Amino acid sequence: MLIFALTCDLKRVPRAIRFLSEATLPIYLFHLFFVYSVEGWFPHAGSAAEPIVILVLWSAGLVGSLLVIFAGRVLLGRHSRAVIGA
Repeated sequence: MLIFALTCDLKRVPRAIRFLSEATLPIYLFHLFFVYSVEGWFPHAGSAAEPIVILVLWSAGLVGSLLVIFAGRVLLGRHSRAVIGA
């Protein structure tokens, strides 16, 4: 919502915003592979939510998904949209 508000009056959408918009589905599809992989590194501390652990898991899901998307675009070129969705 913040990004929308900041870019509302722009005549051209910034490249980073356009990329994230196109990559939303693959980020959603791939993020759990990375979240579950990194989750095993942390011992569970009962039911208390630890902000650092949440930030690390969130970052792992986002960065891992974006790396898959970048690799797919480099390796597959224009066919990456059909294969990985971005």
